[in-house]
Amino acid sequence: MVRSGEEVAPFYEGVFRRVDRDTHEYLINDPLVGVRAPTLYPDLGNVGPNDLLGFRNLGVPNAADIVAIGDSQTYGNNAIFHENWPSLLREMLPPGIEVYSMATGGWGAVQYLYAFSKALQFQPRLVIVAFYTGNDPIETVNLALASDQRREYLAGASVSAADIPAMKFPPPDNEHWLVEFSDGAKSGFTPALRLLSNMRHPAVDLGYEIMLAVARDIAEASRSRGVSPVFTIIPTKEFVFLNKIRRDEIKTNQAYEDLIAAESSRIAWLENELRSLPGATYVEVTSALQEAALMPDPLYPGNIDGHPLGYGYAIIAKQIAKSIRATVPALPQGLAISKTASAMQFPVYIRNGQLWLIDGDAERLINKLSPPMVESMRLSGLIMMGRIPVAELEPLLILGTTVTP
Repeated sequence: MVRSGEEVAPFYEGVFRRVDRDTHEYLINDPLVGVRAPTLYPDLGNVGPNDLLGFRNLGVPNAADIVAIGDSQTYGNNAIFHENWPSLLREMLPPGIEVYSMATGGWGAVQYLYAFSKALQFQPRLVIVAFYTGNDPIETVNLALASDQRREYLAGASVSAADIPAMKFPPPDNEHWLVEFSDGAKSGFTPALRLLSNMRHPAVDLGYEIMLAVARDIAEASRSRGVSPVFTIIPTKEFVFLNKIRRDEIKTNQAYEDLIAAESSRIAWLENELRSLPGATYVEVTSALQEAALMPDPLYPGNIDGHPLGYGYAIIAKQIAKSIRATVPALPQGLAISKTASAMQFPVYIRNGQLWLIDGDAERLINKLSPPMVESMRLSGLIMMGRIPVAELEPLLILGTTVTP
């Protein structure tokens, strides 16, 4: 028996941490990624449930077709679990496609890169990284300066922690801008706060440069692993409502106008760079969000909270689904051969996101129908329904009848 010590850390002590069990906080400090979400956090409606890794999923799969990486805009603050955009994306894709979220509030590009390095263990076909203009630049620089492991992104930079604009959250009351639109909808904005991550400033410039450098590194690593990288930019709530504010001729303040000019320039630059990355896909979601914001249906809360509601997350999911659907084709329906990593093969039956193992000698059936081969890890998103005897399955498959075990 190996004794616990410095050479071999006790596995279960690292998995079932007391600090996670005892905390009531949404985030916990972490020496490597700055902050992380507690594991096995309960479902409280607008946050949770968190899985054993601290990410917002019902469980940790053995493999995932798609991994979504981001901050609280991807985690899905303000929405129940089934209405954050990774969950909605899963519903918009063919049955059986496994989407796993690796998003945490307070993260920036440096943490996204770390999450990506771990996401590869799920053997995904796609990794989606969602940048957020509302605070990613500053969050990114903060961790790059604090982490010895990411100093390479600071090469030649003369920015120190003291140079980073201080983001006070929640912002003071005098920075709240409350608006009522002509259709009766109300919303609150904090343009001065969001301007801090978009204005012309050495620390903010560096933040956007690191975001691009991380995207390049993710795209390059993806190509070498056969993974398709997908990038998107989620804009601020203030930018989403721009067209509606202009339509209703609402009088703005200087902070809002400065934010719109700065954020527009930042998004255009980063979007252009992301589109040029070899092998990468860029999904533009801003236009769809701005169009939806013209309607009275609430995209965001009526207060200053900058996280979408379920309807807003659905807009993001829809745009991503349209762009990637061809990259994640549906699993075959009916009889298939599941092939494991060790080259073992066994027959399975697939129907509408459900999976049955086949009992009995199915060799004759396989020889007659020549079913497609499916990597077993691609079946992890299906619901296991049990077993079905080959004698029951064979006559129905031979006749071409839809089987409902």
